[in-house]
Parts: sequence; C-alpha cells; structure tokens
Amino acid sequence: MGSSKVASKSAVLGIAVVGTVLAFVIGAQAGALLNGRVMNQSVGAVPMPVMGSAGSSPVHTHVR
Repeated sequence: MGSSKVASKSAVLGIAVVGTVLAFVIGAQAGALLNGRVMNQSVGAVPMPVMGSAGSSPVHTHVR
C-alpha cells in the first residue's frame, strides 16, 4: 500500500510540473506572438556579451 501511495503522489507531482511547464510555454508563445515587435526590439538592443557572460542570466540583467 505504501509504495503505491508514493507512486501516485509522484505521478500527481509530475503531472503538475508538466502542466506548469506546458502553460508557461503556451503563455510565452502567445506573448511572443502578441508582442513580437517589442520583444525583437528589446532583445536586439541587448548586446550579446551581456547575454553570454558567465554567472548572470539575461532575465536578471536589467535588475542590477
């Protein structure tokens, strides 16, 4: 009984993670379609060395 309970818990957690990732991807696609010009301009304005520098992610670059 115990192992099946753990298995169902991990399955539910897996489904939740997959659902969250899927929703994020769909939202990102919709946002890219709606704001395509704005996204292209803002990404194009950021120099590539800043994007590729080690230890800093592009998401947090504008905060620092």
